[in-house]
Amino acid sequence: TVSTTGEVVTREIELPAMSRVQDALIWRPQEPGAVRLSLKVPATGGEKNLANNELEAPLDVRKEQLRVLIIESYPRWEYRYLRNALERDPGVEVSTLLFHPGLGKVGDGRGYLPAFPKEEDLTGYDVIFLGDVGTAPDQLAADQAAALHKLVRDQAAGLVFLPGLRGAQGTLWQTPLEELLPVVWDTAQPRGFGSASPGRFVLTEAGTRSLLTKLEDTEEASASVWSSLPGFQWYGPALRAKAGSEVLATHGTESNRFGRVPLIVTKTFGAGKTLSMGADGAWRWRRVL
Repeated sequence: TVSTTGEVVTREIELPAMSRVQDALIWRPQEPGAVRLSLKVPATGGEKNLANNELEAPLDVRKEQLRVLIIESYPRWEYRYLRNALERDPGVEVSTLLFHPGLGKVGDGRGYLPAFPKEEDLTGYDVIFLGDVGTAPDQLAADQAAALHKLVRDQAAGLVFLPGLRGAQGTLWQTPLEELLPVVWDTAQPRGFGSASPGRFVLTEAGTRSLLTKLEDTEEASASVWSSLPGFQWYGPALRAKAGSEVLATHGTESNRFGRVPLIVTKTFGAGKTLSMGADGAWRWRRVL
């Protein structure tokens, strides 16, 4: 791939006979502006038709800031790691709503919201992280869950489900958010499962190709990083992925009657996308990433 600003990105891909290959190239523009990308595939062997070996496309590079809203009940380690990581990113503007159930007041401080955003303010967020939060009186109200549903469906926002060992997300089945969850939950075990020995993520074939789980430039290097990540000792009560969703990672050892337990699952809903992260040990990754 060649850009009009002079950068060249190359990648060697092996294409077996009578088959298809899907891959991705990562290019980081140096500055905003209009550029034109040219993708070229060199001729091989006795190839006669070279007309389809090159493709050009315009691209408008803009400097924009991602607006993120984190909604959580208690300040667990997973929440702290996520919030700190996002706040260190200069391209992300973070707002936080920490309910603190039982205290009678929400979390306060820099970047904290005093209440759930009004609908006109909610539309300004690009991604929502929904932690171990349910529909208890001092957490999400029914109309607020409906507002999140509408935001994803109509405004092309992303919604990330981050369940926890308190099992509060089990009450979301009674709200419109159930339709957005990309997995089917085990209602008999809403608090998930714990284990003395740490579990491991195993990428699926889709996970090795997805940019969401790409931690290095190549599939091999990315798989090596995933295998070296610290494990987790709790995982959510997901039985299986819903129809139309995509499983990116499963539990390395645990299975149920539907197969390996799905851990990282994505789903397109309306104009937006949702993701379920079925384990809460990502905060341990700070020692590796």
